[in-house]
Amino acid sequence: MEDYAYRNYMQMMNVPNQYSPMMEMPQDQLQTMFPRCYHVIMPEVARMCDRMCAQYGPMFNPSRQMLDSMVDDIDNRVGADVDMDYQDFDGCENRQFGGGRRRFRRDLISILLLRSLLNRRPPHHPWGYGY
Repeated sequence: MEDYAYRNYMQMMNVPNQYSPMMEMPQDQLQTMFPRCYHVIMPEVARMCDRMCAQYGPMFNPSRQMLDSMVDDIDNRVGADVDMDYQDFDGCENRQFGGGRRRFRRDLISILLLRSLLNRRPPHHPWGYGY
């Protein structure tokens, strides 16, 4: 009996690069494609995560109030720099995002902050650690 899952996996591994041009692109080139606001916000998010992990450990779970406080702190530091990038955003703020650029910026900060906190956790293995 043939193992179809294994064969399909092996065929997938031999797919020519013409089907996945992003795999050929160097990581540095991909990093430069992030918008400027990411390069402004992300260092502040990393600093906040470093501080929280140092204080509470890598398995830190912030409460909603604590998360809002961290987002406020980051938003106050980056707000002016990020607003410069979105001069044309005012026309669509009430129609699409319901809260304008500040709400959108705070949502982006929340997403980056939670993603960063999750990525700092040690990998979970069902068989336990140390194997």
